[in-house]
Amino acid sequence: KNAVVVGERWTGWTPGVEGKPCREGAWRYFTNPKSKFGDANGYDELVWNDAGNCYLPADRDAVPWLNQYVRVHREGGHPGRGRDQVWDKVDRYSITGFVVPEDGVYRIEAGWLERLWPKRWDRDGVLDIAVHVNDGPVLMRDFCDRDSFVAFRHALGELSAGDTIYVGVGPNGADFNDKFRWGFYVVRETGPPGGDAVAGERDLAATD
Repeated sequence: KNAVVVGERWTGWTPGVEGKPCREGAWRYFTNPKSKFGDANGYDELVWNDAGNCYLPADRDAVPWLNQYVRVHREGGHPGRGRDQVWDKVDRYSITGFVVPEDGVYRIEAGWLERLWPKRWDRDGVLDIAVHVNDGPVLMRDFCDRDSFVAFRHALGELSAGDTIYVGVGPNGADFNDKFRWGFYVVRETGPPGGDAVAGERDLAATD
């Protein structure tokens, strides 16, 4: 009520051009080889791979120990190495970014994350889902454990045109069998200031 969907991760999916990052529409795809999740200055944009029908790190073959398994495809993806597997103790995320089209109050709605190998009892076996805008802070973090499914939603507050919403799936320590499927909506409030839209945001924030 009093809101409009401005982005949906599945229907907004656009295949790219071999070896190039996504350049059409509001969606972008990243990983974080040089920073923790939340610091977008250390993100690298992924590039399209025809053979895999997905976005992959441009330097995937040069540094396989770090991000060999990072990918973003239409249905979901896979994070990179976890903090227990690398020297700098940083989880590498599979990150989807959405560029805000106009000023307004935004939220993420109807989000869901599913591990595809819930019965594999390898080390860790847990994914995390996290959200931030521009350079942080991280606004939400939740976990998808061996039950294999988690729903998520979160208020993002007042945003300006050109801001970027980053939604990342991380390995939570180790990336063994962390292939996932997911989806979510980006919603902008349309109610008058101080009216139902603001009240709805307060109600949403109170549930997180």
